[in-house]
Amino acid sequence: QHCNFKATYEVVSNDHWPQCSFYPVPCPNACGIQAIERGDIEAHLLQCPLEEVECDFIHTGCGTKLPRQDMEKHVEESTQKHMALMSATSLRSSREFEKKLQEQRQEFEQKLQEQQKDSEDKLQALQVQNQEIQQTLQEKDQEIRAVQQQLQEKDEKIRQQLQEEMEKKDQEIRELSNQLVLREREVQQQLQEKEDEIKQVREQLQEEMEKKDQEIRELSNQLVLREREVQQQLQEKEDEIRHVREQLQEEM
Repeated sequence: QHCNFKATYEVVSNDHWPQCSFYPVPCPNACGIQAIERGDIEAHLLQCPLEEVECDFIHTGCGTKLPRQDMEKHVEESTQKHMALMSATSLRSSREFEKKLQEQRQEFEQKLQEQQKDSEDKLQALQVQNQEIQQTLQEKDQEIRAVQQQLQEKDEKIRQQLQEEMEKKDQEIRELSNQLVLREREVQQQLQEKEDEIKQVREQLQEEMEKKDQEIRELSNQLVLREREVQQQLQEKEDEIRHVREQLQEEM
């Protein structure tokens, strides 16, 4: 009767009829329509006035569910509530964004402190090494003066016999002194190079801090722009709601 399916009465009654997409059935919401083809039920529910639907502002936190015919009234009566929910959602997003920026800044400052501490430790180690070298030079100088004093206290007779040996010793002492001078110059040069490296690292850190500060200022500007966009969207929504109200009042 309702479709072109043909089979025995038993098959039609038991198998086909309960699922025939052309068989007329009443609206499951009892909206008053008694004969809707089973295959059109889903399409009917998309516009059925008694179908329960969610509020359009569910993404802002409104969990109201009502029949479709009552939802428009709910939206009109809950305008302030919806606006407050939208403002709260926007404020929560802004706070989360600010918190994330603060965490990034703290992490960067911690890394900077660690790098500065590492540089200071290296400089301190170089200073200790320099002190050790200075102490070694002083000890060597003392040794040289002691040897010279001993040589001067020798008997004049022995001096003549040991003249050649003393000249040889004097030559060795001069060479040792020259080596010490060269070593001291090398150490001073190394210290200067290390100080230059530390200065360069500090300048790089300063540049990175300025760059991060610039990024933070840009993000803050973006946040302000975003807040303005949200305010503009809220204003547009209010204008749309006011326009809908005016249309409804004109229709009434």
